[in-house]
Amino acid sequence: MDSQIEIKRETEFYQGFIRLKMSVSNKAPSVITDVTLDFLFEDDLLRIDHYEPPYEVRNGKIRLGNISGGTSKSIAVYFDPLMCSRGTEIECQLNYRDAGGNRSSVYMEPKLISVVCPIIKTEMDINVGRLKEFIEKLPSKDSKVYEIHHSFDVSKLASIAREVVEKHDVRQPPNLRC
Repeated sequence: MDSQIEIKRETEFYQGFIRLKMSVSNKAPSVITDVTLDFLFEDDLLRIDHYEPPYEVRNGKIRLGNISGGTSKSIAVYFDPLMCSRGTEIECQLNYRDAGGNRSSVYMEPKLISVVCPIIKTEMDINVGRLKEFIEKLPSKDSKVYEIHHSFDVSKLASIAREVVEKHDVRQPPNLRC
């Protein structure tokens, strides 16, 4: 029956997350039941932040439920990169029961993920205009927004952020200081 289950998946960078879009298709004429997804990945590098739609989670596995014959279910899983990595894999074991109640599993083809963090170090003043031009020509971009809680002193946070950047010896020309 395993050849009757088809898993399609793709990833993209979305709002600071690695979004894994996944579709599970039941090509068999009969229903499969108790379908669960058990993701395997390096939890030092990635963590699951959330997923859509909000399926039930039981024992750390996402429950898709039943998939009727000839139909499919989809999910988007948002992985939060915890640190940069040249390559790590996201794997998934799909467990289910066939129409006869027998347990079975299929495996998603592993998806290789790379999280490249920009680190700029320069001994000379950086040309901000040239840097902006370089960023505009990048083949892919992403960003992540962090909420600043009302209890934080924003001016102190700005000062700390500037100190962190300056520790990497990246300086803005004097006429472009914030």
